[in-house]
Amino acid sequence: MARTSRFPLSRITKSGVLTPDKVMAALIDAPTVQSKEYAWTVLDAAKGSVRQAQEIEYVFGKLVKYDHDAVVDVVDESNRRVRPQITHDLVTAASPFIYIPSHACFSHQHVWNQIRPADFRKHIANLIKDFHAGFFVDCELHAIVEMQKFALRLADLSEIERIRATVKPPNPLFSPHWKSLKDYLHKRRASQLHLREQADHGNALDSSLIEAAKATLEALDQDEASSIVEPLPLADAAVLMAADGYGSAEIVGKSGTVAHVIRTTDNVVELKLPADEAPDVIAAATYSAIERINKRRSLTHSDPVINPAFEIK
Repeated sequence: MARTSRFPLSRITKSGVLTPDKVMAALIDAPTVQSKEYAWTVLDAAKGSVRQAQEIEYVFGKLVKYDHDAVVDVVDESNRRVRPQITHDLVTAASPFIYIPSHACFSHQHVWNQIRPADFRKHIANLIKDFHAGFFVDCELHAIVEMQKFALRLADLSEIERIRATVKPPNPLFSPHWKSLKDYLHKRRASQLHLREQADHGNALDSSLIEAAKATLEALDQDEASSIVEPLPLADAAVLMAADGYGSAEIVGKSGTVAHVIRTTDNVVELKLPADEAPDVIAAATYSAIERINKRRSLTHSDPVINPAFEIK
């Protein structure tokens, strides 16, 4: 029986003149970036396509973690002992991944204790930025939340005391649940928003998140797209934008007298696939998963917009 692996899903948020084509170019001809004792790069990268409802283009590659001057033990047969030997560019771990540019989505293999989801998101973003020498480009990868688990935890709260969120304007998708927030950021010509709300001592925030979570759960039970009619307050919309993969958020609240901390990085959407699965199969599974997420969360395409804060005059 083939060994299965987890493939977490992430979205990439792009700023400045960074386009999907430039992301693909950076992955296919990636530089090497040093981080502490290890070097990171992308190897075996190539474009491919799979036929779903339409032809879906993707990039397959492997994020490789390696050591320029690793010390390994080897057998010295003549002296009947073990001795250390320097081995250059020793691969420590490799994480196969898929990038689907039309949906700004990555899936990658979680390599236990070596390439965690947070490691993958950090180093892929660094490689892309380094390839373009940081010239009017910026990007981050954010986890896509498993909405049912996230909403269940939110719905279990009786009150919310603190919200922290960092979001970036999404491109190319948006949700009516946080469209007002996206429009706000664009109008302000802001590349991102950092937000923190803290309730007065002894009180709770006047937040709509708990009701929104209950509405989301009801829609998921009916296998329907979630529909939140009223525009949400800024902080609540930021949490939902982060959960859809366009930032990160933390909610501190209570269920009765028990305190809870809920983070968007806690319950990530993951695929379970054979560890040595073919790229076409990983790409097809990733596309199907992201399409299902988009449908359930009412995510639709919008026209691409270059963030004015990064325009070249």
